[in-house]
Amino acid sequence: MLKDWQVLKDAAFYRLLDEVGLVRVGEKVPGGAAVIGRVRPPCLEEGHNDAAWRDDSVYLPPSETGAVDAVFLTTSAEGNKLAKVVVKNTHFTVVGDGFFSRHGQKGVVGMLIPQEDMPYTKDGIVPDLIVDPSIFPSDIPIGQLIEGLAGKLGSIKGGLVDGTPFIGKPVEELRAELEALGFKSSGRELLYSGVTGKALEAEIFTGVVYYQKTSG
Repeated sequence: MLKDWQVLKDAAFYRLLDEVGLVRVGEKVPGGAAVIGRVRPPCLEEGHNDAAWRDDSVYLPPSETGAVDAVFLTTSAEGNKLAKVVVKNTHFTVVGDGFFSRHGQKGVVGMLIPQEDMPYTKDGIVPDLIVDPSIFPSDIPIGQLIEGLAGKLGSIKGGLVDGTPFIGKPVEELRAELEALGFKSSGRELLYSGVTGKALEAEIFTGVVYYQKTSG
């Protein structure tokens, strides 16, 4: 219980924990606060002189803040209790931030462009991210291209598209449905310069892909 180990450190560090030592979903967590409360019992084995209970809680790094998005509690095959806390925060992208897709393609933000200067489609859609195409011959993230087609189709239709590797919706079906909706089956579109308003010389592959920020 919380009262059994709270005295090991100032109570302010543990104030967000419930009676079982877990932070609640939705809580706003300041830097340094405990999100999982736990203690390490005395080690009574021969050769050890650790006869006191030790604080072994999990804390949010002092330089970070966030809101608790999810708390998972389960039991391992050996009968040990396992806890995981997901904390999310808002971070505004800066030059030097790293991003990666779920297909092994990664990169670093090299330039931030004002919204009004970004290229756009004939429907006024402005991409959130522009990827240097030189990464594709080296990383070969074919799955990312397929996800781009599937995400595009799902966004247009307002529904889910099965992206399970090897057994999901076939690429041929994705291409056929996109074409039936008036888009090119290749995923490429004509974009216009946000600076000059003129059409770019080359068609650009556009799609919806899930990107994540690297930690650190």
